[in-house]
Amino acid sequence: MPYRQWVLSLPWELRLPVARDPALLNAVSRVFFEELRGCLRASAATSWRR
Repeated sequence: MPYRQWVLSLPWELRLPVARDPALLNAVSRVFFEELRGCLRASAATSWRR
């Protein structure tokens, strides 16, 4: 079964602050996950209706 891997890449200026601050990492990860989930749900809804 094929599957996708998603990678979050940050600009160099943000990598160190995000790596050092667990709360910031959590916030950035949450935004990434929520956006990805929304895109996948929208994509699934459109492909299901075909």
